[in-house]
Amino acid sequence: MKIESSFCSNRICFDNLLLSDVSSQYHKWINDNEVTRFTSIFGKTTEKDLFNYVKKNLNSDNAILLKMQMIDNNYLHFGNFRVSEINLINKSCDLALLIGEKKLWGKGLGGEAIKIITNFIYHKYSIKYFFSFININNLASIKIFKKNNFIETDSKIVKYFKKNTTSKNSKVLYKFID
Repeated sequence: MKIESSFCSNRICFDNLLLSDVSSQYHKWINDNEVTRFTSIFGKTTEKDLFNYVKKNLNSDNAILLKMQMIDNNYLHFGNFRVSEINLINKSCDLALLIGEKKLWGKGLGGEAIKIITNFIYHKYSIKYFFSFININNLASIKIFKKNNFIETDSKIVKYFKKNTTSKNSKVLYKFID
């Protein structure tokens, strides 16, 4: 699924991640164990795998894959943000982000991205329930989601929204906007 036009915060511009964005740099991030250690990405990923992943998301009816670009750095593509399992009936979705450019870690970009994306999705699709499944060892992600008013949730609310909670290595963070 694609957004109609890009949107920006103070430092980040968000736009559809397109097939033309499958670059050697993106491929390098996905195969960097330090970048992907808390993700569901395992083993080596080929550029063809990335191409198919982006294509699948572009053709999806319930997922949006966005590239994050630094406005003050010539629109450097530094990471991706995925909104998936968009459910317009339950008004819920899942959020995940990846910052591939390690030199930009710890700069507050993840927190800024979460704030802008939840606001955009809330206004564009009337989504009120946001979830993120985060590896329990990914303290940085847990911290930035909590700074954006996400809280840990119990299994009752997760089951109501039919979310996959089979992993014992994940914390489920949740936010409701009314």
